[in-house]
Amino acid sequence: MRQAISIGYLLLLLSCAKQTTPTGGPKDETPPQVLRSVPANRQTGFNRNQVELLFNEYVQVNNAREQIVIVPTVGKKFEVVARKNKVTLKFNSKLLDSTTYTINFREAIQDLTEKNAAKNLKLAFSTGPYVDSLSIEGSIHDLLKGTAGENYTVAIAPLTDTFSIFIHTPQFFTLTDKKGGFSIENVKRGNYRLYAFQDKNKNLKVDSRSEPFGFLADTIRLHQSVKSISLYSILLDMRPIKLISAKPVGNHFLLRLNKGYAVCKIESMLPDFSVQYDNPDFSSIRFFNTLAGLDSLPVRLAITDSIANTLDTVLYLAFNKLNLQKEKFGIKGQKFSYIENKQLVKGELVFTKPVSRVTHDSIFIQLDSLTTLSFKEEDFTWNQTRTIAHFTKQLPKPFDQTKPVVSRNTSRQSERGSDIRRTGEKPRPVTKPKETIALNQLTLAAGAFLSVEADSSVFMSMPFSTVKPETSATLLLDVHGAGNTITQVLDANYQVVAESSSKKMRFENLQPAEYLVRVILDKNNNGKWDSGNYYLNKPPEHVLFYSDDIGNKRINLKANWEVGPLLIQY
Repeated sequence: MRQAISIGYLLLLLSCAKQTTPTGGPKDETPPQVLRSVPANRQTGFNRNQVELLFNEYVQVNNAREQIVIVPTVGKKFEVVARKNKVTLKFNSKLLDSTTYTINFREAIQDLTEKNAAKNLKLAFSTGPYVDSLSIEGSIHDLLKGTAGENYTVAIAPLTDTFSIFIHTPQFFTLTDKKGGFSIENVKRGNYRLYAFQDKNKNLKVDSRSEPFGFLADTIRLHQSVKSISLYSILLDMRPIKLISAKPVGNHFLLRLNKGYAVCKIESMLPDFSVQYDNPDFSSIRFFNTLAGLDSLPVRLAITDSIANTLDTVLYLAFNKLNLQKEKFGIKGQKFSYIENKQLVKGELVFTKPVSRVTHDSIFIQLDSLTTLSFKEEDFTWNQTRTIAHFTKQLPKPFDQTKPVVSRNTSRQSERGSDIRRTGEKPRPVTKPKETIALNQLTLAAGAFLSVEADSSVFMSMPFSTVKPETSATLLLDVHGAGNTITQVLDANYQVVAESSSKKMRFENLQPAEYLVRVILDKNNNGKWDSGNYYLNKPPEHVLFYSDDIGNKRINLKANWEVGPLLIQY
């Protein structure tokens, strides 16, 4: 009895022991495998309206309408259902006769536990007596960035005069992988037009306003499979340029266009009246009131966009009669730098209104208490609307950074008649406060600039950032190839930092950072990159990027380093 009680007590202790969740085995990383399909891959004479796939484990369907690509397309006219280890794809319309179909499931089929997607799951079959076996393979990249075009739609269309990539949807298309690679399989013989686009709105049409696209200028004459095709995409608005509105807004007359423009020519049709305007944004033109009592002013407007579409018309500028408060005339300094080893200053002044007059001797740099460096007209270059001024100035001596500030007495004296009337005393001078002028800064005296609305700029002083050889880097480049080129050094945001049309280049005083090097093959030697024109079957001028032996495009420049010469061949 005593032994039985002991055993019972021991069993009670074991039953009360702390329970834990089993740790289980290693994480499941094996994707689902197809055991059988109906139809079988490459089956002919298929006449059913649904496809069935049987897997080795329970599966689920993820984002079927985005992931599953059926060629030739059936649009959205299909349904996909997963039950246990079986997936059924049902067509809601009859398949075409004597046609080869390819279904690419991409990452639509996943297991239930870890959501591992079935790899390279494709199915080809024919409703006729044979399966077409030709294919087109290649890749697409962003032309101006050199990055892979992931998840682009790549399509082919039979070569006809009526098909438009902006209006019609293709029957044969596929989607690119993460590296921009694509493969359109099981295509029949014929002549095709190949193009690619980033189908953001999922309508299988190119919307050039917001969707980058690229095309192959040459016709693909498909008699055997084609490989290693390279496509390059750009964002290029192919719509005709149109005037949306033209009306007075506030103190101004505002013109709005449906897209941006490349060249703008505006002329007053009355010789005694000038036209002053600027660009609030890339597709607007803002006119300022220079009518001086005239009710309206006829102007000739000639605008050309980047693909040579033109808008040529006559407008009548008329302004509100109300005396509205003017916007403030402001100035912003940017890209100010002092290149120490060259004793050179440069920068950019951005104005909120066009500038009508400049008093150049009111623009200066105080180098020390005795030396004042004044600017001249030739030191500035202006944009078309006179709202941005670039300047470069050679200094006679280097900046003395040990004396940051000096005071200059610019006071003026005037007589105060009220004092005489009140006291009979002699007039006392009225003294304006002294201006404190900082050394080694760009100083703009009050009234240095006058806007087209006759308001003057205020006193301003703006510092330069010093660029020293020991804190900057140098990049040497050597471009080999026939024809003219434009080589650009880009920052991490693909903004142009420096450029040259030479074959051997030395870019100095670059800030330590990562850069890219882009080479434009300037085929027509006009000194700029040309975007081409789809309607003229004219591709954009080709662009190359420097990359090292392992394909890395980024160049890391460190302080007090000289990198290169880096060789770029084409």
